[in-house]
Amino acid sequence: MQTGCIGLPSCSDRIMEAATAIQAAGYPVVITEFGDKVGGSAAPFASMLLPFADKNGISYLAWTWDNWIGTDFYLISDGAGHPTAGYGTYVKQHYHCRTTGAANCL
Repeated sequence: MQTGCIGLPSCSDRIMEAATAIQAAGYPVVITEFGDKVGGSAAPFASMLLPFADKNGISYLAWTWDNWIGTDFYLISDGAGHPTAGYGTYVKQHYHCRTTGAANCL
């Protein structure tokens, strides 16, 4: 398992290789507490991670399902569940795409 490499250019590739190796050994893999900073119109990490996980049969849980003041990584902007700009909007669209049965959700 790679540690201490979050944010480095090769970190994501090494972690994904480790996850697929663990899965190939017969163990289930669940990616937890992933996220992107709220704002803008994109979710650069989630838009790379979720299609990879879908392609490889890896489960995932996004961080966080509340509008937590003091963090930059949350999915909803209010108690009604409206998605945050960028990250929340991408994750909502991706999850919705997966519920339709689509094989390829970007």
